[in-house]
Amino acid sequence: MLRKVFKYDFNSIMKYWLPCALISLVVALTAGLLGFMLDTMGDKYQTLNVLLSTVMVLCIIALIIFAVSGLVFAIIRTNKSFFTDEAYLTFTLPVKKSSLINSKLINIALFSAMSTLLCIIDIIIVFLICDSYELTRFLSQLWSGICRLIENYTGLYTPIHVVMILVLSLVSAFMSSSVLMLCLSISSIIVKKHKILVAVVIYYFYNVVLTTFFSITLFGNGFYQLIAKMMLMTKDGVNLSFIMIMLASIGISGLIGLIFYMLTNYLFDKKLNVQ
Repeated sequence: MLRKVFKYDFNSIMKYWLPCALISLVVALTAGLLGFMLDTMGDKYQTLNVLLSTVMVLCIIALIIFAVSGLVFAIIRTNKSFFTDEAYLTFTLPVKKSSLINSKLINIALFSAMSTLLCIIDIIIVFLICDSYELTRFLSQLWSGICRLIENYTGLYTPIHVVMILVLSLVSAFMSSSVLMLCLSISSIIVKKHKILVAVVIYYFYNVVLTTFFSITLFGNGFYQLIAKMMLMTKDGVNLSFIMIMLASIGISGLIGLIFYMLTNYLFDKKLNVQ
């Protein structure tokens, strides 16, 4: 049943997200053309330059908004399905509560990733039109920098390190989705109106507290720096410090996500009276 519920939620969000994605591509093309025109004209037409610059800034602001549109639509869908009058219909479906929650978690993570990818595509379009040479040089330098960073930490660039980075990304997405679900659950308990706004405030407060905690306990005590300096070598001469850091990050993110996921289930059962 999870597949059917996920498909229904996905289509419900996609019908709003897809038009925004198409509009963002048009806006990216517009911003790129404006940048090209500004670069071509130089300082010959100051009034026109000011006008074009203003429109380009508005386009960039619009692209920033589109970059979070997927997450926003997923949150709105979750709130509507669980914490409004529609919840009565949602929980009368012959579907397990865990499947309903898991569907929302997957969609939050998926549309966040899709919006991020869309933002990257928009940026590439803008720079391709404005200055393709600079874009190519930037991407080349970025990739070289990433490869050097991995080699400095590991001593060797291998597929296992790429896999670990992907695993960390997936675990982090699960953690973020679990946190958002918990924030929505808490906001639905403490307020009757503006639940999404309150959930955003709780989420922001959580991020501030978590960032401060890790800054003090880990970075402040030199935990990661200590691991990075430990020149633990395998028989192949590969530095294990990178692997240890990645495993620690995966473990911590996964544990936090699991705790918040269990708390969300607890609130649904005990506080929200969802059966």
